[in-house]
Amino acid sequence: MIKEVVGDILNPKKKGPDVLCHVCNLEHTMGAGIAKHIKEKYPEAYEADQKTVISDKNRLGSYSVANVMHKAGTRNVLGPGFIINIYAMPNFGEFSYDAFYKAMSYLSHKLGEIKEKTGFYLTVGVPYGIGCNLAGGNWPITRAILEEIWGKSPIELTIYKLPLTIK
Repeated sequence: MIKEVVGDILNPKKKGPDVLCHVCNLEHTMGAGIAKHIKEKYPEAYEADQKTVISDKNRLGSYSVANVMHKAGTRNVLGPGFIINIYAMPNFGEFSYDAFYKAMSYLSHKLGEIKEKTGFYLTVGVPYGIGCNLAGGNWPITRAILEEIWGKSPIELTIYKLPLTIK
């Protein structure tokens, strides 16, 4: 199931997603776009990225996970519990739809398994235009991939649109 909301995925006014997904390159930078803001607010996401092998093309279609559930000894109530660094950029400004599809499909499958085994339901959030802009993807294509994977899923995917991106 997919829904769209107006708001900042990094600073939700109400309860945000349990899992926040964004696209990363293979170069351990997280130096621009939403990745930079995630790195600043949740350094654990950058640390998870740093634990992977730099420039390893075999990482395309995979992801790293950062547990950010507790910040400064307290429960991160409004923000995410986990950050997913999706590896879908073989080079700067080059987006791989196949890698994005593979990583998101696997994530959807894993979250479905968690729900089946434990009954625990995790919600997922992505920024509007994930994989586009600096990453080089095309939003209608990326959006279609999200629709295919999450459209009929029992796991809720929310697309967060900053107020300035509404047309």
